[in-house]
Amino acid sequence: MGASPIVLIHEDDDLIVVDKAAGIEVDNESVSRPTNILNVIPRSFPALSSVPITLVHRIDKYTSGLVVLAKTAAAGASLEKQFRTRTVEKEYHAIVQGRVARDTGVMAGPIGRDPKMPERFAVIRGGKPAFSAYTVLSRLTGHTLLALFPKTGRTHQLRVHCAQMGHPIIGDRLYSKRAGDYAMKGFALIAKKITFDHPSTGKRVSFETEYPDEFKRMCAFFSVSSRP
Repeated sequence: MGASPIVLIHEDDDLIVVDKAAGIEVDNESVSRPTNILNVIPRSFPALSSVPITLVHRIDKYTSGLVVLAKTAAAGASLEKQFRTRTVEKEYHAIVQGRVARDTGVMAGPIGRDPKMPERFAVIRGGKPAFSAYTVLSRLTGHTLLALFPKTGRTHQLRVHCAQMGHPIIGDRLYSKRAGDYAMKGFALIAKKITFDHPSTGKRVSFETEYPDEFKRMCAFFSVSSRP
């Protein structure tokens, strides 16, 4: 992604898809801040400054990768429904601590506010059902590169499930006691691919992005760190 905090992946009359850097906020609570994606986009792409772009989903501030935004009310309603009914397919990639033994698996557990630390979420009794599938892409030195497929959309879901499994995402200071060991601006978590039905055509469309430089450096470092 280079130095730009936002890369425009796709634009049409209904929507845009952007690739955001870690540090860009994607929510309706921080719209007054310059780091909110709704403020970064018009600064980065002046031609979109008069377009009423709206959020239809969110990803964490320190997660990088793909975000879909609507340009019309009809597109927004269609996309919001798809996210709500879980017909949107999402693929994330993450570098986690430790060696994940099984090549594939499902992480499941109800997620809710951690009663001991309200800023965190946790797998707790009475939480909302949450499911995440994973596939091992590569086993690195003391770490594992995973593809993650959230089947539900709970807050911090992938971060909580990976930590619950005993393999927290590196760089995640909220869910890993070793986060300070990694010199990273964000998490080693990227929204890599997203697939949904186009609001106007109904055609199934997919968008995918490349790893940001920081993610590439971490993959390379852990791939070679055990060599003589």
